[in-house]
Amino acid sequence: MLFTTNFEKSASKIISTYFGKDVIEKIFDCFKNWLDLQPVRHFEEGNIDVYIFICYLAYLVLALYKHHLGVAGWEGVEDSLDELGRIRKTTLDFGGEKCDKISVLTKEQKEIIEKLEFADALF
Repeated sequence: MLFTTNFEKSASKIISTYFGKDVIEKIFDCFKNWLDLQPVRHFEEGNIDVYIFICYLAYLVLALYKHHLGVAGWEGVEDSLDELGRIRKTTLDFGGEKCDKISVLTKEQKEIIEKLEFADALF
């Protein structure tokens, strides 16, 4: 049972809003875990604002990432980030002349990079 003081919204809109809040709370919890953030125990306004801003930016980046990849759930985002995390860059220094080399990309890594439209920047 849900209780509301807003009698102008329909029942379906209230239920939708309620479950939307659940999604936001789950995403916030994911960010705290992924970013290794400690619980907010500082009640100064500036500290809390920064904490929320970091979580908001992380959510925005992940939402855009999810949109470009076309994945259905957050697990797909995490899997693709893990796959991209296997890419290695090596810088060779030959007497002051530097040469950057990237590890040979797997098929999955190439597909992710193309979906994110990063191919031109890397190649």
